[in-house]
Amino acid sequence: MPGLVVLENRLAGEISYLKRKMPKINVLPSFNSASDRERSHALWDQAIRKTPKALTYLDPCEEGEENIPKILQNDKIKVPVTSYESPEEIRDDLAQGAITAIVSGNFFSQAYLAIYVSAQSLLQDKPSPQGWLKVAARHHR
Repeated sequence: MPGLVVLENRLAGEISYLKRKMPKINVLPSFNSASDRERSHALWDQAIRKTPKALTYLDPCEEGEENIPKILQNDKIKVPVTSYESPEEIRDDLAQGAITAIVSGNFFSQAYLAIYVSAQSLLQDKPSPQGWLKVAARHHR
């Protein structure tokens, strides 16, 4: 399946980071969250109902990233959730606070952010930032 390695690497990176920051964390095994939206929703709904006190829920695929925030909102569960995809629905979730952050793998988005941050540094006569950046959320239509 094209792109499967990218998805596996996303998930492995997230799990590795969590285990490094919280060595005693128990990360449940991954499962096939399905590539169609309806099936993904049903599988994630079951998983979240079984583990409502989880620290977060991880899915490297767009379908899961669209479904998880909706299920969490419906079940009134507040946990940080990140997304690698940025279609309109996920951007709306970010604007509403249902998703904590989008880490876009889209090269256009990455280039836009790099240019935006560089331009802000130049316009404000400040050095370029280093490390993690917090950029004000902007929602464009």
